[in-house]
Amino acid sequence: MSTTDLLQTQPPAGYFRKLANPGPLGLFSFASTTFILSLFNMGARDITTPNLIVGMAFGVGGFVQLLAGMWEFAC
Repeated sequence: MSTTDLLQTQPPAGYFRKLANPGPLGLFSFASTTFILSLFNMGARDITTPNLIVGMAFGVGGFVQLLAGMWEFAC
């Protein structure tokens, strides 16, 4: 078996993803958390308490990325 045969393998006939691609969800959760943290570090709108950043980090940055990772393995 040559290397081109290994690189051009196809999924089995009748195979389809049960869920949509969760990659964009994981990228969005990382990017939005990083964006909000950057706005806080920049001092935008004179926000001094990090309540919003902690919520985004746990809710979106952590939980949603965990879900996206589980869905990536399930597909």
